[in-house]
This record gives sequence, C-alpha cells and structure tokens, in this order.
Amino acid sequence: MRFATLLPTSLLALTHYVCFAQDTLGIYKSSVQEILQNKPKESLIAEVSTASQQKESILDSPVPITVITTDMIKACTCTNIKDLLTLYVPNMTAVEDQNEMNVAMRGVYASSQQKILFLLNGHRLNSRSYSAANPDFSHSLDKIERIEILRGAASSLYGNVALVAVINIITKNTDKISMANASIGIGNNGQQRYNLLFTNKIGNSKLMMWGNLYAADGERRNIKKEDDYARVPQDGSAILGGNKDKPSYDVGLNYAYKNLAVLVNLRNTHYVEPFSGGGITGEVYNYDKYRSFFGIKPGFNETSGQLRLNYDIPLNSHLVINTQNYIDNTDIDAYIASAPATGGASLVAWREFDIGNITQIAHNYNFFLGKGSWLAGVQTDYVNIYDSFWLLANNFEFTSINDNTKQRLLEIGSETIFSGFGQVKQELGKNWLVNIGMRYDFKRRHRGEVAALSPRLALIYKPSNTFSLKFSYATSFVDAPYWYRYNRLPSFLGSSNLLPEEYKSFQINPTVYLLSQNLVINFNLFYNQLNNNIFRNLAAKDNEPRYNNAGTFNSVGAETEIAWQQKNIRTHLNFSYQRAVAVENYTAQDHRIFNVPNLSANLMIDVNPLGKISDKFWLSGTVRYIGQQLSPIALKADLLLVFPRKCGT
Repeated sequence: MRFATLLPTSLLALTHYVCFAQDTLGIYKSSVQEILQNKPKESLIAEVSTASQQKESILDSPVPITVITTDMIKACTCTNIKDLLTLYVPNMTAVEDQNEMNVAMRGVYASSQQKILFLLNGHRLNSRSYSAANPDFSHSLDKIERIEILRGAASSLYGNVALVAVINIITKNTDKISMANASIGIGNNGQQRYNLLFTNKIGNSKLMMWGNLYAADGERRNIKKEDDYARVPQDGSAILGGNKDKPSYDVGLNYAYKNLAVLVNLRNTHYVEPFSGGGITGEVYNYDKYRSFFGIKPGFNETSGQLRLNYDIPLNSHLVINTQNYIDNTDIDAYIASAPATGGASLVAWREFDIGNITQIAHNYNFFLGKGSWLAGVQTDYVNIYDSFWLLANNFEFTSINDNTKQRLLEIGSETIFSGFGQVKQELGKNWLVNIGMRYDFKRRHRGEVAALSPRLALIYKPSNTFSLKFSYATSFVDAPYWYRYNRLPSFLGSSNLLPEEYKSFQINPTVYLLSQNLVINFNLFYNQLNNNIFRNLAAKDNEPRYNNAGTFNSVGAETEIAWQQKNIRTHLNFSYQRAVAVENYTAQDHRIFNVPNLSANLMIDVNPLGKISDKFWLSGTVRYIGQQLSPIALKADLLLVFPRKCGT
C-alpha cells in the first residue's frame, strides 16, 4: 500500500505491478541521486537538456535549474503537479484563482497560469488563445522520469509564454525497462484515481503508453452570512478541490523507431468554482441549484490534444538536423456563476486549432579556445479560433444563446508567429564558458502586428567538476492572450491594443558539491523587472476594457537548494526569499506581493530504516513553512454588472 496526503484531503492508493524485465521500484535511478551516490567521478554531475536544448551538466547550464526526479516524486507523495512544484521549486508558490489551479513564480502571476511555459518532452502544452497550462490533475505523475525547471526569463529559446520559467516534463525512458503498472486510488471527499502505464522495447521500436484519471467531490466548507463578502450576503458553502461532473485525465503515448519519434497526448482539466467566478467574483453561491450543461456545473474545463512527429537527420557525427511537425487542438468551456442571489450565470466556450513546424540544426566542434557548439532554428506557428459561443442563465436556467457570428463571445480569427533563434556555447580556456542565445518573434495578430527580440547571455566560471559560478542576463515576453484582446464578456471585456508583457532577469548562481559529492548546495541571487504587466481593472466603466497594461514590478530575492545523501538517508531543503522593490499598478504593498509570501521553506527527509536488509522500504517526511501573505478583499457593490437576458439579434 502507498499512502498519499492531499490538502485538505487524503488518498489511499492500491498499486499492482507486472514486470517484464527488472524491478520497477528500483530501476529509475534519478539524475540528482546519481550525483549523490558513489559512482565514477565523470558521472557525478547530473545532465539536463532543457536550458540549451542539448545535454549538459547542471554546472554548465546557463541559468538556474531545478530537477525533480522519480524518487523525489515518490518521496513527497504529491498527487498533482502544483503541489510538486511548490514543494521543490524555490519561490514557486500556490495562488489559486476562482476556478483554476495556479502558481506564481517570483511573485508574477495572473488569474490563470499564463506566465510559465509547460512542455511535455519539449512540446508546448499552453493553449494559444488563452496561454494557460494549469498545474492540476490533468498531468499524470506516474509517467514522469524527471521534470526540469528553468528559473528566470527563457524566451531566447522558447519564445512566447516563457516569461518567468519553463517546466519541461520528461517521460520515463523506455530504454531502461519494459513494464506494466496499474493502480487505483480512493480517498475522502469522493476522491478516485485510476492509473495505467505500459512500456515496451522490441529491436529499434520503443513504445510507452499512459492513462490517468482523477475525480473528487471536493470538501464542502460552510460559510456564514457574516463572512460572505457579497452584494447580498447569505449562508452557504464553498467546494474546495472539486473535480466533479467531468474528471481530469491524461492519456498519451510515445513511440520511437530509429530517428522517428511520435508523441500523442489528450488531456482534460476540470476544477469547480469555490466562489462566484464572474461579475463581482468571490461571492458564495449555491452549486447544487445550477443545472448541468455540457456535463459540467460552475467551473473551468479545458480539453486539449497534441500530436507531434519528430525526425532527426544526422549529417555526420557532429551535425544533426531536427524537424518537428505538430497539430494541437483546445476546447475551453468555462461555466461561471456571476450573480448568486438571482441564479445568474454564463457559459463561455471557444475552440482553437494550431499547426506548426520547428526545424533546427545543431553542430558540435573543437576550437582553439576549447570545445563549442551552436544551434540555429526557425519556427512557424499558426492558430485558428474557429468557433465561440456564449450562454446566459437567470434563475439557475439558461435563457439565451449568443449565436450571431458578428457578436460572438470571442472573435473568430487566426494568428501566425514567425520565429528565428540561435545559440552559441563556447569554452574559454579551462575555467570559463560562455553561452549566448537570441530569438526574434514576429506575430501577425488578428488585428495588428507585434514583435519581440529576446537575448540571453551567460558567463560561467567552472574551475573544477564540483563548482561553478554563473552570471546571467536574459529577457522574455508573453503576448497578451487572444482572450484578453477580443472577448466581449462584460466583466472580462478585452482590448485589442494590449502590449506584450516584458521581463528581464539578472542572476548570480553558485553551485558546489561537497563531502565526496554527497552534499550539493545551489544558491541564487536575482533581480527581475516586469513591464507592461496585464491586470484586470475592477474600476473600469461599463464599456471600458477590463484588461489594461499596468506599469512595472521589480523584485529581488534569494533561492537556496541543498541536497544531502548517505546510504540510508536522503534530505532535500530549499529556502526562498523575495521582495518587491519598485511597483507601479501591481498587486503589492510595503514590499510585499499580494497572495505571495516573502519567506518560504521546505524540508523533505527520506529514511531507510532496514539498512542492509532492503533498500526498497523508505519512510518520508515533509516540513513546510509558508510566511504571511497579504490577501486583500476587493469586492465593491457599485461594480455590479447586469447581464442582458438576450444577446445578439
């Protein structure tokens, strides 16, 4: 049996393994743990690939990077990726929205997770029209070999959305094992989890398939009338952690044959609104009174599918061309309780289709100063928003539909991004390494054009294989999502004149391995500048856009990661500090960022009490400290928005 703890619920999981080759509990030895074990010196430093799109040691990566491994996932017993990230990644904190799971990185966040680029084996998971990839139960943890998290601006290689971080989810390696794994989990508050995992290798063919489904009624928390910050206060309840109506799921496969690789992924995310999500958000509402539509009640639902064909063309031992062709589709259905007292609601929905290509060439070489490499590539990405509609409800029943083509919720249209990028990595003698990257993105919007240039420069001092000191500067951007620019929902009215958000990151990052490489210390100092950040203006008048470019948000902070391991004990500690230093029209006050702690720390300890008897039985414990947060209430009765009973003509 495997016990996992959920906040505020718990889950009991029963797991059955069928192994065709080797023991599944011990086969996936993580990169970080390989660093900490007594192995030949040349293999002590973990390899990562996300920072430079080529394999390199953590000491050589141009930016700070956190690696979460299979064993780390098992030890923490997290059941969704949000809890996993906020536990292991310094300065990544939970900031729940009214109907979506969300995280902030170094205090930067929006109502959805639109500032961090999520990748699956290097393939983008963020939608194009909404830019979101929520860190929820639509990501199966069982399929993961490791997660590589780039901390800081990363548009020099990845372009749009890679504003404050990149999270690359890397699936299990089919070279290592053929196996089948099935598990069932049940828990309080109606929790259910079903998981399947299958991998097999025959000759040059490698196949991995996974399926994960999660559903939960959620915890009902009673709210007294005097605690209801609403236009018409009432007694009621809030559903916390609800995944009812439609479950969240993650189904996919990886198939590889020689130089060809295929990725297929189908995901659904669903999250019940604890409080009202439209009009004046944050009011208590009666979930049970609302009728089901499209199989859901108030909450956010997104269904997405990805198909990618990846092909390598090795020209010689040092020169490789890679081409990726992909097709993505996303359906968004957001059922929003907007006027609890009168049973008012909206169901907003739109559909997008995306197609694109990435072609790049990489070359390794020897120069008189030392070894080096370069890569160059181009990308074309086309998205079409091909359908959109808007249903309105009054007295808990839907009464009208906006089906007029000229008055759709979200304008029908398309956008195209043309991108070019390159990177040079060069040794400068024995102790220095320079990494220079640049990307140019030109976007034809539905109306208008925007462009962004994103450079990155990193200088690395590495006098030995156990120490490095990095100095890095990088810029990034995220364009205003299509939803922010062209939607007509009164309480979320868009503006086509929004500018892209821009981010600059300065970082100093020493890393050292001590005590025969059993102790790893990673420290990082940063100074970040955010400009043109987009915010929802609650004071806007009836016909004024709710979304505006704000001003600036500058912050400083420090991040520490410490990993230590002996034969029968493993310890992981991280400590985070962040502080706002200059703010204009951003959610911060007195150097404190709203809904984000200045201080946080996490300690994970893994102990094997059986010693030499068995290395497969471990006891794990976690201690978390989350500092005080400012969470202001911004409801105002004079901001009441009246929804028309009929829309269109």
